[in-house]
Amino acid sequence: NTPHYQYSVGYTGVDSSAGPGKLVFNIALNNVLVEHGTPTNTFPMDGSWHHIVATYNGTQMRIFMDGIEKGTSKAATGSITSFATPLCLGKFPNLGGDPKYYFGGLLDDVRILDRSLSQEEITQDSQASSKYPVRMNTTAWYTFDEFNRSSQNTVYDLSGLNNKGTAYNGAARTAVDGAALSFHG
Repeated sequence: NTPHYQYSVGYTGVDSSAGPGKLVFNIALNNVLVEHGTPTNTFPMDGSWHHIVATYNGTQMRIFMDGIEKGTSKAATGSITSFATPLCLGKFPNLGGDPKYYFGGLLDDVRILDRSLSQEEITQDSQASSKYPVRMNTTAWYTFDEFNRSSQNTVYDLSGLNNKGTAYNGAARTAVDGAALSFHG
């Protein structure tokens, strides 16, 4: 199974053949796609905000929801394969226009780091009452709070590395605790 993206984090819907409500973390290691998933019905589709974190430390893949590890970690080793595919939030890249590959819901405060977060950092972030703490080695940080910026389609990166992006196909900002990016799957 040759991957075409470096990593993805998502969940399975109610119609999934893999079972509903699974959190899924995929990562390309040495050009092979490795998948780690939680048991079914782990992700409650209850309309509430949930803090989701997926980590890879070179030997283990782990998934957390609201500061608590879900399921068991998965042993995995290798280097993360680098691809020229752009980062996609709200859909799987290169899978065409099939709606089953699009996310329906809200995303807020998406961060990518080039290191694995510790359990303590994950707990701090999941319990943050306002903005998340700044973390060392952050390579992309999208808060979606750009309502007052010049372009409503530009998604700004607060990591300091200027990895800004563009909102496409109906992804819209929604005023929720600052702002969030709304997807209509």
